[in-house]
Amino acid sequence: MKGIINSIQFRMAKCVILALNIKENPYEYGTDEMVFKIIDCCKQRNVPIVHACTRKGLGKRVFR
Repeated sequence: MKGIINSIQFRMAKCVILALNIKENPYEYGTDEMVFKIIDCCKQRNVPIVHACTRKGLGKRVFR
């Protein structure tokens, strides 16, 4: 997830696709905080975010 944030900050990302059913991680700097940070970076850099329904569905469509 740090690679995604770096891509957004260095303006290499054109679009970010997020699955809605990402596993929760309540620990500090866990999945939840990283997702919120990705969304904030996208808003600051005007990078569009696409929300996919599930990770499984996203994987099937991307890796056909």
